[in-house]
Amino acid sequence: MWYDDLYRLTGASLSNPLRGSAGLLLGDSASVTVGGDFHLDAGGTLAIDVATADIFDRLVVNGQATLNGTLAVAAPAGMLPPLGSTFDVISASGMVGLPTIDDRSYLGVEAEVIGGSTLRLTTTARGPSVRTVSTGLTVADDTPFADTLVLVKRGAGTLVRGGSNPLAAGAVVEGGRLEVTSTDALGSGPLTIRAGATAALLADALALSALHLDDGSSLDIGLCRLDIATGGITEAALRSLLINGQEDPVSLPGIISHDAQLASLTIGYVIAPDGSATVRIAAPGDTNLDGLVDMVDVVDFINTGLYDTPQASSWQSGDFNYDGITDALDVVEMLSHGLDDQGGYLPITGTVAVVPEPGAGALMAMGIALAAAARCLAAGGLRPPLHHHHPRGIGRPLLPVRAALRCARITGSPAAAPIVTARASTLGARA
Repeated sequence: MWYDDLYRLTGASLSNPLRGSAGLLLGDSASVTVGGDFHLDAGGTLAIDVATADIFDRLVVNGQATLNGTLAVAAPAGMLPPLGSTFDVISASGMVGLPTIDDRSYLGVEAEVIGGSTLRLTTTARGPSVRTVSTGLTVADDTPFADTLVLVKRGAGTLVRGGSNPLAAGAVVEGGRLEVTSTDALGSGPLTIRAGATAALLADALALSALHLDDGSSLDIGLCRLDIATGGITEAALRSLLINGQEDPVSLPGIISHDAQLASLTIGYVIAPDGSATVRIAAPGDTNLDGLVDMVDVVDFINTGLYDTPQASSWQSGDFNYDGITDALDVVEMLSHGLDDQGGYLPITGTVAVVPEPGAGALMAMGIALAAAARCLAAGGLRPPLHHHHPRGIGRPLLPVRAALRCARITGSPAAAPIVTARASTLGARA
């Protein structure tokens, strides 16, 4: 088929097959050509069939392809492609974005852009390995996989997955709850959570190639450090999941942490230069997620130059309340926990204790002070000196956070009021 101009897909699904007003049909090894540009916007879905090296759907775009939506990949009945098969499903003169993969046949599909113009799919699994747990039951399963299969959790019960398993193909939670109790339980593949299902990370750390949550699903990261590989999630999608987790984790897809709630902390994230992401429980102000709120974070905060501007901000640049900008409210968030220059705060083992919190008037003064300190440091182009004996093996500034206040010639002691923060001992059972 040939289309001589722009085809835009927004907020709708291009199903396989689709017989609409345009007469577009993709399926049964179809090849469709778009003479202009092709836009697969967020909320849109393009369905592609793959089977053998010669039998798969292709979309040829003579202009630019923008791929921000979902690519639903399936194999026809009885035609599972061999492990490691590759399919160049979309070609264009230029390509922007990387679609979310909806792996409908559990092929462990991974997507990459080749040469800036070709979207290539690679299969990393031979199909599903289903674990069904009925309502009211909890089943522990550490059995290693003998083949490269996608772990599929079904049923309303709870599956506890631990051990060391080479699940490079990843896991899909279609119903109930999946609890991950070891770093290697899911290998390094993607994790997909379907509507109404939940997953909880009870391990210290977990690395995934990609993360996708359907509406009405949730992921509780607990105390886990979650690393997502380059191309596994966009910053916009990650922020949306974190915001949903704070506002409406029931009907929207969301990332939450019951442990963060117990410790009066929140969840932060860092996007590396290569696009990979790290997510973990954090205190407002810990811009680099190293478990400390110190002058390294203040310098990061200052050097972005985004304070009190309308420019879009991130956790790394001081948007600790996820309202999209860095302003005095974020400064209040940073200082109100009283964790600056107090050493490591992460509640790896901890009970919850009451400590003084600055009163409202003092918080405003400190907010003004830090803003002034930012101008003071920035004007002098200062970098805090590094100390050679940091307990975490990195250089720690000799200049403490509160010295930034003295730089701005602001003094005063905050009034006391109770808040909750973490202290060493056990946080107790996770909800």
